[in-house]
Amino acid sequence: MAKIALFVGSVRKERHGIKVAKWMDNELIQRGHEVYFIDPMKLHPPLLDRMYKEMTNPPEKLKEHTKFMILR
Repeated sequence: MAKIALFVGSVRKERHGIKVAKWMDNELIQRGHEVYFIDPMKLHPPLLDRMYKEMTNPPEKLKEHTKFMILR
């Protein structure tokens, strides 16, 4: 069968996509596919874990970047 990379797209604390990704992982394995489950939360990259508007004290670097962004 196929080799499939399954990426989880969210890194926020209350993410719901992980449930769908785990279900999809099980379904693909049951159908004989080789699945590479890639969860950015397990890799610990320097990503945001919540939306900027939800942060009470955003990092200074992020504050600098928001001068060039449109936030809604």
